[in-house]
Amino acid sequence: MKQAFTAFWRDRGSAANRLRISVERIMDAEGIKAAGLKLYERIDLFGQSQPDLMDTLDALRHVGNLGSHDGDVSREAILDTFEVYQEWLRNHYGKYPARIKSLVDKLNATKGVY
Repeated sequence: MKQAFTAFWRDRGSAANRLRISVERIMDAEGIKAAGLKLYERIDLFGQSQPDLMDTLDALRHVGNLGSHDGDVSREAILDTFEVYQEWLRNHYGKYPARIKSLVDKLNATKGVY
């Protein structure tokens, strides 16, 4: 994500490509190995156990494909993709609510002085 965001300022196609690569890495982390499969096939396999997440990953893949193959993605599309991806990551990995709770606890415990 950091590489994609950094690339956004100089080459949106590259940013989209880096987002696509990160989706591939998520498939790796989820145990959906490449083994000659295309990304859409890996997403389909992932979707068998996580059907509610498939549409989002497909949307990210489409934008990533534009960057990988066409070399250009509109500013609006890539910004929308960043926003969608951020929320998908928060929801899928579920650490965001715990992080916010820890920050709230820290702020309350210190009364904001740290």
